[in-house]
Amino acid sequence: MTPKQELLQELETTPLPIILQLLQFLRFLKAQKPPLDFIDFADTAADMDNQIQEPIITGQNDRPQDLSRHLLEIITADAYSSGKISTAEVRQILQLPSRLSVHAFLKRMGVYLNYDESELDKDLQTLKEFRVQ
Repeated sequence: MTPKQELLQELETTPLPIILQLLQFLRFLKAQKPPLDFIDFADTAADMDNQIQEPIITGQNDRPQDLSRHLLEIITADAYSSGKISTAEVRQILQLPSRLSVHAFLKRMGVYLNYDESELDKDLQTLKEFRVQ
């Protein structure tokens, strides 16, 4: 017995109020999604697989390292912005050549420098020491 035949058999013994609710629900379901043929679905899935595979195959040689570096940069920028690591640690993790390159990296990532009053006081003290010399 097919599902359609089973449904028709069940409907024969179902009270009218429930049939009306089922009819309303069935119309709702039909309006939401048109029936999808399995062959159409398989073709769509195959096309999606090809679209995904193509960039992976064409950029396979240099992509993994770029992706790893990009993920490391994102994690590092997030750790710095949340105050978990310092600019010195950012420089060490990413192996950047200078403090200015760290600042440029953070700017590129859209992360503001964590610069509080104590750092300002240290910088002012350093400037005073240089002026004396």
